[in-house]
Order: sequence, then structure tokens, then C-alpha cells
Amino acid sequence: MISNHVKIFVGLDPGITTGYAIVSGDGTLLESGNLLHEDLMESILVNVVCHPHATVIIEDTPIPTRSSMNRELQEIIGDLIRLFPVHVTIAPGTWKQLGAAKGAFPTNQFPKPTPHQRDAYHLVQFYLSKETHA
Repeated sequence: MISNHVKIFVGLDPGITTGYAIVSGDGTLLESGNLLHEDLMESILVNVVCHPHATVIIEDTPIPTRSSMNRELQEIIGDLIRLFPVHVTIAPGTWKQLGAAKGAFPTNQFPKPTPHQRDAYHLVQFYLSKETHA
């Protein structure tokens, strides 16, 4: 359980499986995983909604066409926004070009991260690097 006295940051990389990373204010990865769309509402993320010191960062995934997969992705993003009405969005072209996206994912804690987990983690690292330089 994450203490209510700790500031946390939650990175979400939406997809058919949504990667998430819960990171402490000092950049330590606390939790990471992947969730199917149907599992979002009953997941660990619901606990984060109630956390008094959580900042949620959602990748602003571009949706270029109305294919069935993209319509599902749009629905997932809508559900994430409803679940976390107070959030920050960052476009992939913004954060992936900077050094935070190239940092190492802590594989000692989570040995086989998916690309969505890594992206969620790096999204938070980017946000933290911008916050400390603001």
C-alpha cells in the first residue's frame, strides 16, 4: 500500500493493454503493470484516484483514423479521462525526443516490462524532469 503522505506520479500509456507506472516523487518506481480495458475500473489505479497527492500523466495518443482498433483506443482514453478527471496530457512527440525516454527502466524490480510499461515509466520521468526545471 502506498502511503498517503508520499507524493506519487502515475504514468499511463493507453493502448489495447494500457501500461501504467506509479512513481514516487524521487523517481523511484513503486508499481508497474499492464491492464486490459475491461480491467481498468477494478484495478490498482482506482486506489490512486483516492490518493491525496497523486499526479496523473496520460500520454496524449494521436488517433489518425477511425479504424476499429483506433475507436477502441479512443474509448480507452475516454475511460481514463473519466477515471482521472484531473490529469496532465503529454504528446509522445514531446517526451520521446528527450533524455528521459532513453533512461533505463528498473528491470531489477520488474524483469520483463512491456513497451507500454516502459513508456508509462518514461512519461513520468519526463514530467519529473520538467517539474524540477520549471
